[in-house]
Amino acid sequence: MFLKNFSISDDFINLNYEGEYFDLHNNFELTNIISNQEQKTICLIFTKGNGNWIPENSPNCLMLLFKNVTQVYYKDHDINYPLECIHQDQFTINMLGFSFDDSNIMDGVTDNIPRKDLPALLCILETGKAIKIIAESVELFIE
Repeated sequence: MFLKNFSISDDFINLNYEGEYFDLHNNFELTNIISNQEQKTICLIFTKGNGNWIPENSPNCLMLLFKNVTQVYYKDHDINYPLECIHQDQFTINMLGFSFDDSNIMDGVTDNIPRKDLPALLCILETGKAIKIIAESVELFIE
């Protein structure tokens, strides 16, 4: 997968874009996933959180647009995740990085850099819910 205009930090929670770092775990929530099968695209939409620690100049929205999507895998919340915590944690990113091309590994990323043997971008939420996307490219858009 080709990362067009950003990179993923080796901490697996920050996106690096033109000298700026966007902390997906602490400052943003994954609020929407838009899929268009005809155009073979998927867009992950991260919305700025409302904590008082979040820098005021943080963008309101980050969008990762995947093009020429060939495969998508989904995993639901972990069955052992405390039910009383799902509501508060269901949109919080735990880690984002690259993984293998199958649905067997959905609970941990392998690297922050794509490789031939790691073609899938895996986004894991605090609750264990996950989406793994295999695409030709992904681009970051900021609003």
